[in-house]
Amino acid sequence: MSANDGTGNIPERDEWETEQELWNTLHTQYNFELDCCASETNRKVQYWAKNIEWLNPTEQTVWMNPPFSKAKLMFIHFFKIVKSGVAIYRCDNMETKVWQEIILKNADWIFIPKGRISYTPFETGNMRGGKGTRFPSALIGIGLEPPKNLKGTTLFPEDAVRSAVELLRKDYEAFAVWCQEHCKDGMVNIIPMQFIIETHLRIEKAFPVFYEEKEAAR
Repeated sequence: MSANDGTGNIPERDEWETEQELWNTLHTQYNFELDCCASETNRKVQYWAKNIEWLNPTEQTVWMNPPFSKAKLMFIHFFKIVKSGVAIYRCDNMETKVWQEIILKNADWIFIPKGRISYTPFETGNMRGGKGTRFPSALIGIGLEPPKNLKGTTLFPEDAVRSAVELLRKDYEAFAVWCQEHCKDGMVNIIPMQFIIETHLRIEKAFPVFYEEKEAAR
């Protein structure tokens, strides 16, 4: 199946499975509950669906390895119904509509693993002399933190950063109003500890790299 080694989004590659070692690492962190583009033989968890377009909005944590030949439709529906989930997809074509119009406009983060990811079954484990696929792959997340136990680089789409900043701005504006209402002679009568904790957690979730660098600098 030499023609099936990564050239084009051909239907023959729609059955490629996620590398088990990579899956185990991700599942340990995210505890996925639904595999939304799977079959009875290659599903990764108990609950699965052959086609994500058949599903309604869900509260479950979702994993998606979409069929490459139908990736655009799968991602459109993924971002419509999933509140928390991770998908994997090739990232050598980030100029295409699926990336520019769908993924980059809806994802909370993009994680580029170090090195090429292999897929199974077929001969992909030994593809190109053990070098993996011809193309690099990315992990795409929504409603969850980026991977913690993989080497690579996390990218935050501009729209996601703007949304996080706007949310934090509104929080701080609300805090300023609260202070004005609860201050006497320049002193705060009651400290809204829960509010401060929630704001801190939002910053940490939106920009985990900031906290990692801050911790490393200590």
